[in-house]
Parts: sequence; structure tokens; C-alpha cells
Amino acid sequence: MSRKLSSRERYWQRKRAMESACQWADFYGCQKKREEKAQYERTLRLLHERLAARRAEKMDD
Repeated sequence: MSRKLSSRERYWQRKRAMESACQWADFYGCQKKREEKAQYERTLRLLHERLAARRAEKMDD
């Protein structure tokens, strides 16, 4: 049977749990930002390609 934790031990346990939760949230947030940025850059590149293709078509006319 496990013994009862002292308030100091509970404090440190809670503190460690909060730190790991914050680190995970930071990591997850950064990951999300990276994915959004990649999506934005992909969209931008596609738009540029379409625009270039349109300009090329107009030049041919």
C-alpha cells in the first residue's frame, strides 16, 4: 500500500505535472503554427503558379 504524500511532495508532483503540460502545450502550439505556415506557403505558391500560367496564356494571345 502506498503511503500518503506530504504537502511538499504533492506540491512538487503538481508542479512537475504543470510543467510537462505547459511544455506539451508549447510544443503542440508550435506544431500547429508550423502546419498553418506550411499550408499558407503552399497556397501562395499555387496562386503564384496560376498567375504565371495566366500571364503566359495572355502573352500567347
